[in-house]
Amino acid sequence: MSTHVYRYRWGGLDLTYVNDRIPPAFPATAVAVDPDLFIDLSTDDGAKADLDDVMSQIGYTFEQTDPTVPLGTCSPRQITFRPGVASDDCNKATWAEVEIAIADAQGKITVLVDDRVAAAEVPATADTECFGLVVLKALNLAESATLTILDGGRFRNIGEIDSVIVLGAPTATIPLYFGGIGGFQALLLSGAVIGNMTGATVAMIEADNFFEIESQLISDMNNQAEPAVPIVHIRPNRFFGWNVQQNADSPMSPNLIEGDATTTLNLDNDASIVFVPQALFAGTLGNQSRLSKAEALLPSSGNTRPSGPFPGQMHFDTNLLVPIPIWWNGANWVNAAGAIV
Repeated sequence: MSTHVYRYRWGGLDLTYVNDRIPPAFPATAVAVDPDLFIDLSTDDGAKADLDDVMSQIGYTFEQTDPTVPLGTCSPRQITFRPGVASDDCNKATWAEVEIAIADAQGKITVLVDDRVAAAEVPATADTECFGLVVLKALNLAESATLTILDGGRFRNIGEIDSVIVLGAPTATIPLYFGGIGGFQALLLSGAVIGNMTGATVAMIEADNFFEIESQLISDMNNQAEPAVPIVHIRPNRFFGWNVQQNADSPMSPNLIEGDATTTLNLDNDASIVFVPQALFAGTLGNQSRLSKAEALLPSSGNTRPSGPFPGQMHFDTNLLVPIPIWWNGANWVNAAGAIV
């Protein structure tokens, strides 16, 4: 066992909870709860689960293991976008202040999003350059935060989104622009989602250079609110790659990605993910590639056998008269008896 410092954040008890438990005859009413009370506790890692139980009973939720920033201070490379509270060195109530901090750090900064007090919104006038480096992260990774980009607002070249649901209903300006700098990869991590809202008429993401998004799930890009409107728009003569790390968790929309005949789309995935043909994409579709041999050996199913299989890879072929599992032996697809099928 080893000893660690565990940081907890006050948040389990709100005013209603407290007032409901104050006896009616007692002349007291809870009027304020500080949402920013943190506490650091040191214990063996074997006692962590018991500590979580104790802390949750008194209104705290686990925040971080071995925090590097002492309580009462904030890192020059990290700020919190916290609408509804007074701004200070660590917390910014307005997006204009966040933009200044990003510019001062030349993008080498993490912006934590806290939407617990008031909605976190990027105004329609914003045009925020992120230098391909800015990390957008929920204040508490166990609870996703929502950041809404109002119609007209825009991020340029954000580097990473972690546990933040980024939404918008754009009608003219595409809110997440990637271009003007060398090709790079943006990451969607830990439940991050880019999605449109009712009223959207244009895409959420614009690819204007050699650009790739790495996400954990297909549903990380979501156009359920406006299914006919794409999430990604590829500019003419540009390349867009999408690397999905895990198995398909939901059906893929046929309208997620749009591009004309001059565009290129590469899809990187494991063998269990089936990409749905994109109705709004008229360009060149690169071969699907698999992240590793081990992931390629994951079983797949469907009417179409995987392209570029590895020896030993299994596929449940539903196109056969009697659907059965088949295997690639390095030269042919064979059944369990070794006969070519």
